[in-house]
Amino acid sequence: MIEVLSDGSKSLKLITNFFSLLDSPKVDTTGTYPSYSTGNRKIHIIQNTKELESTIQALKLTTLIGFDSEQRPTFKKNEPSHGVATIQLASLTDCYIIQVKKITNIDPLIKLLEDGNIVKVGVNLTGDKQTLNDEFGIRMQATIDIDGILTKLSSRQSIGAKKAATIFLKKIYKNLKR
Repeated sequence: MIEVLSDGSKSLKLITNFFSLLDSPKVDTTGTYPSYSTGNRKIHIIQNTKELESTIQALKLTTLIGFDSEQRPTFKKNEPSHGVATIQLASLTDCYIIQVKKITNIDPLIKLLEDGNIVKVGVNLTGDKQTLNDEFGIRMQATIDIDGILTKLSSRQSIGAKKAATIFLKKIYKNLKR
């Protein structure tokens, strides 16, 4: 905040604009954006315990990772969950798609997710954390929920991943076009 205030009106206008976008119900989430690129990141599909152990060793070298989990949706009322199918973890240089159902021993993954020294960042982590706890007994530590932070900065109940991404990507896209 000190930086924003000391920089004067330009930074203050930018942050005010950002807050108004968070609260705006009229953010167009259907716009056109530049093609997404993984840049120089490598994408790894992890399908066995040996690959998982190697992945976890690589991720232990960083203190901040991106996190998301996916499960096959249920379509009928009271239909039981199909369980977590994939967990995505990302560092600055690598993205790992861990196919949980193909791996016989996920203990290294559980230890990483419960490690309080490695921060896991994601969007709307409440559901992910509950599902992982229910299915595997995992108690995720050191998490940052982007939706939670943006919601606290807004007057709305939840911003959601789509709206947050739209706001950030449009800002990035406008800056790239300059």
